[in-house]
Amino acid sequence: MFDFAMAHPHLMRLLMWSNLEHKTVNRLERGVIHTSIMTLATAWTEKNPFGPSHDPEAAKDPDVLRESIARTVALMTKADRSLS
Repeated sequence: MFDFAMAHPHLMRLLMWSNLEHKTVNRLERGVIHTSIMTLATAWTEKNPFGPSHDPEAAKDPDVLRESIARTVALMTKADRSLS
């Protein structure tokens, strides 16, 4: 998702709009994990108001950024499994 978001920043506005219309997920915690992963994966695109403004230099090295996001997702999903 990260690679797609970085390669197609013009589609991020459409994705953000879609998230506003997202239906309620049966298991709230799974929905929160999914939403968090999608937010992390798309936060650094030029159309997102948060990632680039927080650290404009981060997107200059997408390999490091991708690895950081992957580590964060791994920690989140590990924590989610331990709560089940």
